[in-house]
Amino acid sequence: MVTGCAKFISETVGNVFRIIRSPAKSVKWLYGISFYRNSAYLIANSGLTLLLGFIFNVLIARIYSASDVGYAAALISVLNFLGFTGTLGLGYYVVRYLPAANEKAKLLNSLITVAGIMALAVCLIFIAGISWWSPKLLFLVRESYFFVTFVIVGVAITVYTIVTQVFISFRKAGYTFFSQGVIASGLELALVVILGSFGVFGIVFSQAVGLLVALTVCILIFLPAVIPHYRPIPAVQWLATRATMSYSFANYAADALMNLPVWVLSLLILNTYGAAANAYFYLAWTMSTVLWAIAYAISTSLFAEGAHEAGNVSGDIVRSLKLILLIVLPAMVIMVAFSDKLLLLYGVAYSKEGTTLLRLFSLSSLPAGINLLYISLARIEKWLKHLLFVNGAMAVLTIVSTYLLLPHFGIVGAGVARLSVQTLLLLITVPKLVQRIKTPHIDINR
Repeated sequence: MVTGCAKFISETVGNVFRIIRSPAKSVKWLYGISFYRNSAYLIANSGLTLLLGFIFNVLIARIYSASDVGYAAALISVLNFLGFTGTLGLGYYVVRYLPAANEKAKLLNSLITVAGIMALAVCLIFIAGISWWSPKLLFLVRESYFFVTFVIVGVAITVYTIVTQVFISFRKAGYTFFSQGVIASGLELALVVILGSFGVFGIVFSQAVGLLVALTVCILIFLPAVIPHYRPIPAVQWLATRATMSYSFANYAADALMNLPVWVLSLLILNTYGAAANAYFYLAWTMSTVLWAIAYAISTSLFAEGAHEAGNVSGDIVRSLKLILLIVLPAMVIMVAFSDKLLLLYGVAYSKEGTTLLRLFSLSSLPAGINLLYISLARIEKWLKHLLFVNGAMAVLTIVSTYLLLPHFGIVGAGVARLSVQTLLLLITVPKLVQRIKTPHIDINR
């Protein structure tokens, strides 16, 4: 294991020097490899989205009160949860099976219709029981404009998630870059300043408009460029075999478990420590997601490539590890070193309350990145039980340990829990990745 790691690191360093000596030739060569090209677009999308998101957070921290930011953070977490719930895992169905489908447009419209109906239902269910889920968000039902915006955004998140998976499945991640990184994020920045006097609603509505405009462009312009003659016509049909739907729902459950801590912790901190503490937690978390998003983009590219060309999975795992070593590790070191200075952009209170938390979240990004690669490998190989076990352990251990640590460490307990759990999971994921690299010729359809 040690010898293999040393060889891997030396080869990675050698690749860096070759790129430095001949950058134009190296970039052309890398762009010719679909894995690197797709990864580049996904990383660029994540980078631009998070850079603009960072500016967005600086603006809301400066323009809005900590209480408004805290409530908005809770609402955004809930909307992301409900939007994800509506997808029913059909985004993974898109990546794995849509490219080979005969009637692609009709199938996609069915997926979007089913998911949209589901998203509408879960949004209405949440609002109906809001006094039980989170009494501090009862203001949602008191204002009709807030209620309508909330439901529309929940449905839009679901549809947009499935649409962007189409671009990934056809190796056209550049469309995701333009829609999310340029259109949605750009509009959010402009509107959040204009709507500064509207408090919590101003923050949520600015993101709603950006998302809806980006989704419209995707459906009317980008999708027809990927799927010839595509038209957004609602339809419902029998989507797939029992085996393929089982695959989609297993991935759906696994993703729910992976994202559950973020959704739960925001409400837990809001209800335990109040809106201001949740604002400190939320902005530290979102800043650290710069690192997580890079690793997630790399793992997503691994999944997309594996769905197309199973025979190259072993090599793509090595490429993924190299990208994590070359990009995530240096970025993590920088963020840990300058956490206090970065948070000062939000304000002195954010730096004082969130520095330690941001450092812990940043340190967790490296083990989390490796664990994400394992999760993508499990999806490619259809190791569904392994996938559910790892994500389930991640969710349960993170939530329980955070709950136990919060009374003793405050919001810092969330950072301690995340770092500890992600590091512990390496004992499971690393041996599997190494084994797959050493045995490249595995039939994933067995």
